[in-house]
Amino acid sequence: MVSALALGALQATMFLGLLMALSFWRGVLIVGTALAVLVSSSASYFISTFQLKAFGPNTMALVADTNLEEAAGFLSQELVLTTALAVLLSILATWASGKFFEGPSPRMRFGILAVIGAVSALVHATVKEKLPLGLPFDVLKNSLAYISERGRLQGFLMDRERMPAPTASFEGDEMIVVVIIGEAARADHFEINGYSRPTTPHLGRDQVISFSDVTSCGTLTDISVPCMITAATGNDPRESFRKPSLMGIFKAAGFPTAWISNQRLLGTHDTGVSALAKEADFVRYNNPESHNIFSKLLDEDLLPFMDEFLLHNPKKAFLVLHSIGSHWRYDNHYPDQFRFFTPTCSRRSPKACTLEEVINSYDNSIAYTDYFIHQVIERLREKKAMVWYVSDHGESLGEGGRWGHGQREDVEEQRKVPMIVWASSPSNRPSEKSGRISCPRGSGLESRPFVP
Repeated sequence: MVSALALGALQATMFLGLLMALSFWRGVLIVGTALAVLVSSSASYFISTFQLKAFGPNTMALVADTNLEEAAGFLSQELVLTTALAVLLSILATWASGKFFEGPSPRMRFGILAVIGAVSALVHATVKEKLPLGLPFDVLKNSLAYISERGRLQGFLMDRERMPAPTASFEGDEMIVVVIIGEAARADHFEINGYSRPTTPHLGRDQVISFSDVTSCGTLTDISVPCMITAATGNDPRESFRKPSLMGIFKAAGFPTAWISNQRLLGTHDTGVSALAKEADFVRYNNPESHNIFSKLLDEDLLPFMDEFLLHNPKKAFLVLHSIGSHWRYDNHYPDQFRFFTPTCSRRSPKACTLEEVINSYDNSIAYTDYFIHQVIERLREKKAMVWYVSDHGESLGEGGRWGHGQREDVEEQRKVPMIVWASSPSNRPSEKSGRISCPRGSGLESRPFVP
């Protein structure tokens, strides 16, 4: 209790210092305070609504890599009203208290600022654990940390471009391999993993192998996807930028490669996902600009691109289908005929819906994912082929007041993901000899057959 009060007093003192610094110019004081309150109130809303226990650079990465469509999906009347009211009150309070800041002479104000700065620096330097700076300072601090991390990522990507091309060989003439990257799917909401609702009727009949105890590398797409398709591990997911990818390995083995995505064009921010996608021979984004804020994205729209690629490469190919899956808003990612569970959540914030409505919408999106995977399998039944589905991360559905994903790395429901493997019938399936990819030692992808 005492430590919490002391920390609160320190953060209040730092905020007073900010106001004092702005008070040298009346107009700057009003505008600066309004902006600080806008940032603080918006951050507080999301911290409270989505239970962001760890507010750090990854949080700012989530903000920076969120497009207009995703951001609009989180706008709510509560957010607009609370931030607007906070800004209005800050403007009125700053205008009314202007005389207070004009009272002390400039020399005295500089002195007060020096004392506040010295006390704050001393406290943060002597306390062993990292203290939160408070809003809006934490936003600035973590934004700078994110920029620094982005610079490190740029270095990794440059190193990746200088990496020698991987070497690999394929002992066979025929094999189609499709990797489906899911989005925000939870293993415990798949019927084939014991869930009580009929969310995976097609997969239940498709003779798939389901791995129900799989942990993703992270809770953000930019971390988990590069990790899952390289030899990196969750212990050091950044190692994915120093390892050859499945795309590069299959390409080196003579496979035509394709990356077909229903996500936005992440290359705008030079993310790790885009770096891996660029390694493919054929790259297609179904939703490259994401300027349609409330567009309804359906994963079956990726199938014509898959069909086109396989038409030109009918015997041997490696494809990645990066789906939109169960991304919020869930109702935007399945057709109306998949509205099996009702009522659903039609509001912009999951917190504004009942838990039943949110789970109904989410389960409908899982049922549609089941249909989408089945459609991919149907296209490959008569070929020597295999399909591998795994989600990038899970999703919180109200556990502990949490919603969505990306808050922190130790949330189990955001890390446990479904993984499903299907292979064509034995008469079509390549033998171990004719379906083996050999990679050099040390790549993390040494010689292994692609048969389950």
